[in-house]
Amino acid sequence: MSFFSIIIPIYGTEKFLERCLDSVLNQSFNDYEIICVNDCSPGNCDEIIKKYKTSKITYIKNSENSGTHISRMNGVMNSNSVYTLFLDSDDYYKLDTLSILYEKLLQTNVDQLEFGYETFPKRTKSVFQYISNKDSILEKVLRGEKDYTNFSLCNKVTKTILIKEAFSKMKQFYCVWFEDGYEQFYISSLCKTFDSLKRYLLVLDETSGITVNKRTLTAEKYLLRCSNVYTVLMTLSEYIEQVGLTKYKAVIENSWKVHPAYLIDFFLPTVEKKDFVKAIQGMGNYFPEQVINERLYHLFHKNDIPLKKKILNKIKRIVIK
Repeated sequence: MSFFSIIIPIYGTEKFLERCLDSVLNQSFNDYEIICVNDCSPGNCDEIIKKYKTSKITYIKNSENSGTHISRMNGVMNSNSVYTLFLDSDDYYKLDTLSILYEKLLQTNVDQLEFGYETFPKRTKSVFQYISNKDSILEKVLRGEKDYTNFSLCNKVTKTILIKEAFSKMKQFYCVWFEDGYEQFYISSLCKTFDSLKRYLLVLDETSGITVNKRTLTAEKYLLRCSNVYTVLMTLSEYIEQVGLTKYKAVIENSWKVHPAYLIDFFLPTVEKKDFVKAIQGMGNYFPEQVINERLYHLFHKNDIPLKKKILNKIKRIVIK
């Protein structure tokens, strides 16, 4: 059994993959395993991984493109360690990251330890806002990114036994958006002790990824994000009922407003003009019409985001009653 399992889902990151893997293989601490899960990635990711002739790497290939959530799940199923980390294949660790984490975990033996990250190329550093009160963590995860910006799993190290139990309770579905919040809720609900290590050990590359790149979206890609959020909120609602966490019911109900608002604010302006009708109408399959209308009305009258006048008029004709 290794001390650390490092699970790396891979999709479309051939430009960054070697840097990611090298950042782990060059660590001074050596008691770890790397589990790479290739999610039917285009390009030459397969060839890059096969170049590494080391027993440290376990290589798994999904039979079909399944999304980050299922890729992580497949990695967890094949892990054998004391603690688990998740690392995106376009990001990388600083030198001595694993050694620093190891020393801290020996001292504390906590269920989950948060550590800092900084972004590239801006070098923006994360804010440490982790708290030992599990109730507060769970509530903030449910409230969403605007309220709690640190539910990323990639700057957490968690006991593997709890990771395995948490993932065994989760549903399998295609998810590439809000998967961290979904997974972190299950994991945090099982953890009892938490701590923060105020060291910046992870570098997030902001030149890639769906969150940081506001590239033009088709209606299908926009609605995929809507579908992800819908499925996450539905399954979290079921889990809350199942395990008796009913005190979070009011928070999850509020999430049906918070998360659609975030999708509208952040992604809607990037949808191709020709797809606006389809995107707005499609949201109605996942979220209450009143929620959509209220957010759009707020945008129109408060000018929260710079949508062009033609687009505004088009949406008004379709949605606003």
